[in-house]
Amino acid sequence: MPRSFLLPGQPTRYARDTAFKIEHLRLEIEPDFDSKKISAKASYIIMPVARPISHVELDAAGLEFESITVNGNKASFETRAKSVNVDLGLELSLDSSAEIEIEYQSSPKKGLYFRGPTKDFPGRNVHLFTQGQAEDSKYWYPCYDYPNMRFTSEMIVTSPENMVAVSNGSLVSVDETSDGKKKWHFSQPIPHCSYLLSLIVGDYEKISEERGGLSVEYYVPKDRRSDAPRSFHKTPQMMDFFGRVTGVKYPYPKYAQTVVSDFMFGGMENISATTLTEKTLHDERAHLDFQSENLVSHELAHQWFGDYVTCKDWSHAWLNEGFATYFNALFREYDEGFDDFQYTMQMNFEKLSDDCDERYHRQIVENRYWDPEEMFDSHAYEKGAWVLNGIRGVLGDELFWKAIRKYLATYKVSAVETSDFRKILEEVSGQNFEQFFNDWLYSPGFPNYLADYSLDEKSGLGKLVIEQVNAEVDGTPIFANPFDLVFTFSNGSKKTEKISMTQKKNSFFFSLAEKPVNVSFDPKNWFLKKLKFRKPKEMLLYQLKFDENCVERIRASSELTDYKTQDVIEALTHAIDSDKFWGVQLEVAKNLGKIGTAAALDALLTKKDHKDHRVRRGVAAGLRFFTKLDDNDRAINTLINYLYTDYSYYVRAYSAHSLGFYPNSEKVFIALREALNQGSVNDQIRYRAFLGFAEMKNRDALPLAYEYLQSGKEYQGRMGAAHAIGKIGKGDARALNELLSAKTVNDNRVRAEAATSVAFLDDTSAIPQLEEWLSSEASGSVRRRLRESINLLRQGSSKDDQDKMRKEIQSLEERAKKLEDTVASLEKKARLSPLL
Repeated sequence: MPRSFLLPGQPTRYARDTAFKIEHLRLEIEPDFDSKKISAKASYIIMPVARPISHVELDAAGLEFESITVNGNKASFETRAKSVNVDLGLELSLDSSAEIEIEYQSSPKKGLYFRGPTKDFPGRNVHLFTQGQAEDSKYWYPCYDYPNMRFTSEMIVTSPENMVAVSNGSLVSVDETSDGKKKWHFSQPIPHCSYLLSLIVGDYEKISEERGGLSVEYYVPKDRRSDAPRSFHKTPQMMDFFGRVTGVKYPYPKYAQTVVSDFMFGGMENISATTLTEKTLHDERAHLDFQSENLVSHELAHQWFGDYVTCKDWSHAWLNEGFATYFNALFREYDEGFDDFQYTMQMNFEKLSDDCDERYHRQIVENRYWDPEEMFDSHAYEKGAWVLNGIRGVLGDELFWKAIRKYLATYKVSAVETSDFRKILEEVSGQNFEQFFNDWLYSPGFPNYLADYSLDEKSGLGKLVIEQVNAEVDGTPIFANPFDLVFTFSNGSKKTEKISMTQKKNSFFFSLAEKPVNVSFDPKNWFLKKLKFRKPKEMLLYQLKFDENCVERIRASSELTDYKTQDVIEALTHAIDSDKFWGVQLEVAKNLGKIGTAAALDALLTKKDHKDHRVRRGVAAGLRFFTKLDDNDRAINTLINYLYTDYSYYVRAYSAHSLGFYPNSEKVFIALREALNQGSVNDQIRYRAFLGFAEMKNRDALPLAYEYLQSGKEYQGRMGAAHAIGKIGKGDARALNELLSAKTVNDNRVRAEAATSVAFLDDTSAIPQLEEWLSSEASGSVRRRLRESINLLRQGSSKDDQDKMRKEIQSLEERAKKLEDTVASLEKKARLSPLL
């Protein structure tokens, strides 16, 4: 059962009030790479909003102010913890403006980051980058650090002669200074909010192309130029697609993508100038398993949804992230086809489902949080995408796209909230979306259905019983949106019925002229759901072979694992080769393994040398399910062979994870230990080797995990090490200290995994240390993980106290019962004994 997102003391946040508005920002900045400092001057044109003002308070943290002037006159100001309050020296009336000029220096702790060669990466290029989202812009320039204010901007950057600068909007000019430096002037005429302002300066190679008068630019380290096309070559195609379907041609004068080192996210959609992790660059071998299209299209889609139209406050972050996630899937549908779209959405479902199982569920529109980073989770991204898919299913393509175009046209260059989008949907369709939004956006969870189909062949009456097993559990509503139920007959004809859930358990009856060969619930997969559909095996075999939707074919293969019969094994084995889509082949191989019998192993091993590396990945995943067989050495040996010899990094990585399900094999431990020496794209082999150790529960792996957590090169492997320590370190005196020491690791993802893993140790003595860590932690996402672990440990402590109290009460009750029995026995003896 998912845990609640709401923790004790969780505050409620509302959008900020604004007494003034910024019309324009001119930011002049010069970095010093030796001292890792910046010197800057920020000039603002500001105006009152509703009434005259005499002071302006700007967000600012860790900035050293040298001078502040208002309209050229020296101004008094007060520096506060995370702001500066400027006395305008006048009463600024409505419709009047003032220019505030602030000169300052800073060695930013957040918001702006210097990068260069390190011990582990001595060839890394020297550069700096900024990262404002959610509210970190204040650490590198004074601003209004919230998404409900927009302004135009200029950036004037002085850089070393050998470096390039990348910022927002058009490059107006590049001049040489008298001391041999370069001065770059950028202008962004379309208003944007503060977190979208960005700057990158570094030793880069610029690659550019023209697209309809638009400059499309890529900035990569000079030694990675040959890898750039693999990551970025579809960018122009994506721009054309998004512009066509939204009705808004890409709205900015250029689009730049720049890769940076040790980036804390995959990418960031700064207006017209996206920042990406350098890990999106990859070589030809890695390209087998890893492509950049999902990241590139997601960040590009934000130029429309997030930049052109921006959420008014963080509780509505899904209007940025859900849209970008869905538009990535839509591009995949356009580029690769319907099955690819469906499989992408299925992966989104699995990510959301795993997060709900492992952490919490929450309503998408949620204003109860400590830090805005808490809103950037799978509920905003993956569930948000699924909500849009459901709306598309309700409206149909014509009305859906009409609504999207009107939404952008109505709210262009402005801030929005969820009700604005709902208003557009209702105007376009004439339908009331109140209940849909209440269910899907303002309530937690998604439906978990159990469906049973039966047919009375004499009467031709079909019966479908559907139960939403999680209805009204922890706030999950009964989802009432309509579903298609489709009957397929032997001649290929179909009959479609519309059904809606009005209560937790519903029975539906249908008059059928002939026996259907299949019945499908929501066959186009419009709505987010878990579904267990109990129907005859023959229907599942038909669905596996003939269904038009790859997700339905995958679902059939999963349902068929309940059968251990030879005909099912043969059907699944055949589908691995015959299905037209690789994702089905991969998932069917995995599901064939889940049958777990010797016959299933025999069948799966016939595909171990499949020509498609993705099928071999599925075989590697499926081979973990034969632990109960006496003769499982064949599975182990195949996995070890994959781990040592397969050309695909991901086949090796999945093999490492699967080996961990065989905990009693010495050669498995040796293979996983040696796998830690293998490099791979995004450190996948090492990461999944640690997942394998976590499955083995072999404490001999702890020293390996301790070492890599502290001194590993790649963050993914270090995350795996932290996870393994949490899973197998319970009772080890060193485990807690190693996880707590990760608070000094530079990468926030490693710190987050370590914070989560502490809770696995069930050691309540960690609570004060986690609270101390929380008080100094800079990342909002890590702070969230710390709070979750503290809460889990406290609940465990409370449960232990309750169990102890129950035992004490039980002991007292038992003693009381013994006393009662003793008294009763004495009374009986007294009655039977003669009086003396």
